[in-house]
Amino acid sequence: MWFTKTSRTTKPRKSKLYKDYTMSEKALGHTIVAPVESTVAAPLPVSIRAGWTTDTALQHLLMIRDADMGRYEQRFLAQERAVEAALFSARTATEKADSASERRFESVNEFRATLKDQQSTFITRGEVYALIGVAASIAGSLGGLIGHLMR
Repeated sequence: MWFTKTSRTTKPRKSKLYKDYTMSEKALGHTIVAPVESTVAAPLPVSIRAGWTTDTALQHLLMIRDADMGRYEQRFLAQERAVEAALFSARTATEKADSASERRFESVNEFRATLKDQQSTFITRGEVYALIGVAASIAGSLGGLIGHLMR
């Protein structure tokens, strides 16, 4: 045969996405609803189908449509909850990232303030030039005094 039959049955595993979805659903306070089995009526036996009228066919089709609409409504609500959970997760992640960047910027600003305080205690270039000028004039006077004494 072209296919092999396995004797063991495997239990379907829930994906990580499903686990994340259910965790975020619980965080939002939603109850998790299990999917409802199909409510579409099984095909009717031939003996019953033989006695159909337009009213019974219409009623049967309306029943099938109502069952489909119920499933669509459930799917829509599930998708809506999934989007809400994703937005909640994104909002939480954004808030965490914002607070982390604020803390980082606070430390950077603190470091800048420390450097500015340190820089204010250093001597400026103008003060250095003034001191060099004073030292040169003192050296010049002393040189003149020494030269005068040496004569």
